[in-house]
Amino acid sequence: MRGTLAIDGETVFMARGGRQGVNHGEVTVRNGGKLASDWDALGYSGGTTSVQKLTLESGGVWELRGNSANKNASLGSTQIIMDGATITSFNTNTGAYDSSYQFGIIEHNGVPVTITTLAGSGVTPTVSAINVNLLLRQANTVFTIGDNSELIMTGRIFSNSWNNVTQNLTKEGDGTLILTANNTYGTGG
Repeated sequence: MRGTLAIDGETVFMARGGRQGVNHGEVTVRNGGKLASDWDALGYSGGTTSVQKLTLESGGVWELRGNSANKNASLGSTQIIMDGATITSFNTNTGAYDSSYQFGIIEHNGVPVTITTLAGSGVTPTVSAINVNLLLRQANTVFTIGDNSELIMTGRIFSNSWNNVTQNLTKEGDGTLILTANNTYGTGG
């Protein structure tokens, strides 16, 4: 599929995609909608052969799905924008949330994956959550947290020696980033 996919209050399932993914372009999930994707369904090649922008807003959910052996979704050069949304997981073997799922982020051609929350407009902060682990496979990862918003990261942030570089994590913006797990990242192998 090429172009823009809007999921508005519905659930859309994407099968395993691999390097190039199932959808090429932009995906928006809003109003309680859910994108349920199998292993690497969004692609990780970067550019026009994978999802370039994933917007989760107004209760939108990205649910990583898979069995006990396939617990990874990689993204390449993707902009992730969150506004009162959640990234979570579902184990198809157990039929329940699984805290061991992860998504890996990969920079391609100098364009890293970015994670941004939009500024909240109400009296209380707009809260988004990432409830899966985040595997850093790029040198520089930036969380930009908009004013009057919070991003709660319950999953673990970690790195591996995949690309043999030091991984840096930067928080920008006036909002709040809450890390609740034992995070281990830094020097690549």
